[in-house]
Amino acid sequence: MKRIAPDFEHGFIRPGEHRIEPEGFTIGMIQTVYNRLDRLNPDAFDCVIIDECHHAASRTWRTVLDHFQPRLRLGLTATPERLDPSRIDHSIVEVGQWPRQQFTGSPGTA
Repeated sequence: MKRIAPDFEHGFIRPGEHRIEPEGFTIGMIQTVYNRLDRLNPDAFDCVIIDECHHAASRTWRTVLDHFQPRLRLGLTATPERLDPSRIDHSIVEVGQWPRQQFTGSPGTA
């Protein structure tokens, strides 16, 4: 993290560490966050970014997403279509997709 944002303070919610960074950002794995919901204030974060948000339809993910009340939820996924009828947009502010052709060139090309 120090290489990406050297001046930005960050905390972690991971095994062996529970440090919320109110002035920066906090990174947590979904399973660890789920297991510690009782220690996390629902208003603790202004923005929640969910990577791999195509999993948001699962019970664990829904429980975590429903717990927090951020001003903004941003869901990221490379696979927005699911094989089952479950929807992922119930917990995400907006689900969007860039045109695939935008990313089909060689590295460094659009």
